[in-house]
Formats: sequence, structure tokens, C-alpha cells
Amino acid sequence: MKIAIITSFTEFNVGYSLSGIVKSQIKMLQKYGNEVELFVTEQFKDPEFEVDFYGLKVHKVMPFYHMTDYQSLEEITSEHKAIALKTHDVLMDVIKGFDVVFEHDMLFQGWHLPFGLGIVSVAEKNPKIPFFHWVHSIPSGMKDFWDIRQYSVNNFIVYPNKSESLQVAENYRSTIEQIQCIPHIVDIREFFDFCASSISFIDQHPAAMTADVVQIYPASTDKFSWKKIDVVIELFSEIKKQGFRVCLIIANQFATTTGTRESVQKFKNRGEELGLIPDEELIFTSQVDKAFELGIDKVFIRELMMLSNLFIFPTMGESFGLIVPEISLSSGALLVCNRCLHQQIELTANTALYLDFGSHCMTHAMGNDTLKQYASIILSVMMNDRAVMTRTAMRKMYNMDNLYKHYYLPVMMEKVNACSKFIPIKGESNAD
Repeated sequence: MKIAIITSFTEFNVGYSLSGIVKSQIKMLQKYGNEVELFVTEQFKDPEFEVDFYGLKVHKVMPFYHMTDYQSLEEITSEHKAIALKTHDVLMDVIKGFDVVFEHDMLFQGWHLPFGLGIVSVAEKNPKIPFFHWVHSIPSGMKDFWDIRQYSVNNFIVYPNKSESLQVAENYRSTIEQIQCIPHIVDIREFFDFCASSISFIDQHPAAMTADVVQIYPASTDKFSWKKIDVVIELFSEIKKQGFRVCLIIANQFATTTGTRESVQKFKNRGEELGLIPDEELIFTSQVDKAFELGIDKVFIRELMMLSNLFIFPTMGESFGLIVPEISLSSGALLVCNRCLHQQIELTANTALYLDFGSHCMTHAMGNDTLKQYASIILSVMMNDRAVMTRTAMRKMYNMDNLYKHYYLPVMMEKVNACSKFIPIKGESNAD
């Protein structure tokens, strides 16, 4: 689809939250193959956009005017009525090629009322194009221009939560069914400026973003047995059997010889036998790209850590175990440490979850159901850790992939389809 985004921006000010909302919106829409063009004011200046922002076409056409915070349509001056007309004229020249139009706060803030009136007049002349009007704050006061009934039926109000949709509907003289709920994008990749390698990895392995339980386990390939990779794989299999979506990423180093590559494949095959889908639920980074056989860099590994909400560490022995504080600082993941290795209790200040896995200094026999029981214990602790579960929900719910597939695309397609059925009255045309 071809999508126009209309704003009142003179720049993308980092202190203005709407700037980030629009920027994320642009990137998301482009990621899914939409052609996006941005409309800004005549005075717009921003170095990032002047050079190139993902190939985005920027139209500097919205007319300049000295703003007034209007509370009523009756207050609007003749000068600002002329601005509304000019807005209509400049947009009418270009809008006909678009499938969808987004605008932000134009039918909400009194400051932008001249723009808003110009936009809804364009919508009236283009009834087959849905116009989505974002409202970013709770409306109160029943302003007369907050009346969706007075505008053509291809105008739709968008609000970022359902809880206050009834209040929005009441203030816009509408019904709650007519308020489109689309949450804001807060994508961990965007917020933390993930590197290209991390972004590419997540695109290839979306479970890293969407799974209920995610762990990254950095380990040298020749230390797989010492690090008890097999135990972690089996625990993830048991977690999956209990109805959870899982993703275990082994960030392995030094898989550069025939023997080490065969070792990776052996553990991968074992995971498949246990019911983990290869390269989706069980991933070895050395197999993702030949360039990763030696290992992945610090930034890449840290960003994968940030996706994790669980770190099971049944290692046979460590003098310190740098990975434990690293994973905790990066993600706040639930730490499951080896009680048979007293150093682990010291390292974590007796604050982690401890289970017996045996170690170089203590033998521990496991029964047939031990790992199944451990999986239940881990899940119980995770489900009752509000910090872990809240962070997990944020990762899964507000990333751009989830929001596009479950909110943006369905809403856009529904309204495009509805507007396409508009039949002009005899003697009327879309160009009138």
C-alpha cells in the first residue's frame, strides 16, 4: 500500500514523544513493503531526513502559520480559514495516489485546527481513501470540532488503548466500536538501536522476539559437555511440553573444525529428538552464518541477551562466571544456578533460583522425572516474578511485527475495503 503520514513537524525533536512514534511507524510500514511518504511543514529541517531516512520521500508542503490554541470552530480567524484552504489545496494535488492517510493530532489539538479542517475537506473529496486521525492524549471538554459525525464517513479516530476508548468516543460524539485501538510501537530493537546483525538474526528467527521463554547461552563448542548444554536443551523441551513457546539460542564459539561442527549437529539432533524445532526453537549461531563460526561480537551477543527472560546455568564449574552478571545486567532474566556449585551462590548473593545439577566437586543423581520437575519449578518462579513477566510482555506485545500483523494491517485492510465500496452520488466524482 501507499501510505501518507501528515504531521505538523518542523523537525524530529528527540524530546517530543510523537517524533519517535512517527519514526517507528515509518520504519514498520516500510519493513512490510509499504510505500510511505511523509508530509511536514514548509520550514522542516532535520539533518537525518535531509540526507536519507530509509529512502523516505518528504513533502515540505504544510503551510506556515502562527498557531492559536482554538477551543471552538467559531473562534477560527479568516487568516486561519485561509490556511485550512491552502492545506486542502496542497494536499489535493498529491493525495490521490495514496491508499491510506495517517495524521497525528490534527483533529485533536486546537493548535493544529487549520490543518485538521484542511485534511478533512480533502478526505471528503476522496471518499475511497481512509483517513486515520491519531489522538495521543485523553480528550476532555467536548470541543465542537471533536465531532466525527460532521466529517465524511472515511474519517476514523485512532487511540492507543482500549481502556479509555469509551471516553474518546463520547468526546468525538461516536461509539466505542468506531474508535480504532492501535497501541504505540515500543520495539526493543528501535529503543536500544540494535545493530544490523541482531536485527537480521531476529528477522530470520522471529521466535527470539515472540517466544514466551527465551534464553541465550554463550558457550565454546568444545565446552558443551562441561556447560551441560544437553541439560538446558532437555529443560527447554520440558518447558515446551507444558504449553509454552520457547527459543533457546546457543551462541557458540570456535565451531571451525570437522569435529566441532559435528558436535554442534549432535546436540541439535538431540534437541530435535526431544521435540524442539531446529533453527526455530533451538538455534546454534555458528550455523546461522559461516562468519559466526568463530563466535559473534560483543554488541550482537549483548543484544541477544536483552531478549532473554531465562538463564539456566547448570555448568560443572566456574572460577567466576562472567556470563551471570552480564545476562542479569542486560536483561533481568530469571537466573537458575547450580546449587551443587557453591561459587554460584556466592556470585549471585544467594538471590537466584538454585537447583541441583551436580558439579566437578559434588555428584548429584537425577531421576527420570527430575528435569520435568525442574521445568515446573522454573515456570512457577517465572510466572510469579512480575518484573520478568512484565518485561516479557513488553517484548512480545509492542514490537513492530506484532503490531503490524495484529493491528495496523487488519485495520487498514478493513477500512480500505469499506471505503472502496463507496458509490458517488450521480453527478458527483472523487475529483469534485
